Amino acid sequence: MCITQVKPNELKVLKEIGIRTYEDHYTDIWKPQGLANYLEEQFGTNRLEQDLSNNKVQYFMAYENELPHGFLKLKPGQPMPNDSMESGLELEKIYLLKEATGEGYGGKMMAFVMNHAQDLGEKLVWLDVLKNNDHAVRFYQRHGFAIVDEVEFSTDKMQIDMWVMKRDLLKIDNP
Repeated sequence: MCITQVKPNELKVLKEIGIRTYEDHYTDIWKPQGLANYLEEQFGTNRLEQDLSNNKVQYFMAYENELPHGFLKLKPGQPMPNDSMESGLELEKIYLLKEATGEGYGGKMMAFVMNHAQDLGEKLVWLDVLKNNDHAVRFYQRHGFAIVDEVEFSTDKMQIDMWVMKRDLLKIDNP
């Protein structure tokens, strides 16, 4: 697996893989129009152009045999939710294509995130995850994350809420 930072000229691939990975895993929490709106908000050309020109947002694409299998969206130096005094690398998105899940790619992507955070001098990595996504919660726990808080989240179909999870890089070795 090769993980490389997405360049502005790769916007089309990022958009396609972003929409595809999200649809692979999260269509059941939205009504059709709500899903379309969310995908435009998160993966629309204007949004991705803004993100790719913002030095506080980093996208990385994971390739195997030159085919994209997933991507990461990272935001260095972000304060944790709910007025926490802590900040670190926010792992905003770690998405894999459905056919790539369970193949070890997620673990490789997580190792990349931890190494990248250490290279940036971050003291912790944090994320939020849907409370009803037991598979993802267990994945993060296997990689040293602990639930530290919760935040509200809803779609046009349901109230779900999210766990806030963090991994302190100074206290937990790479798995």
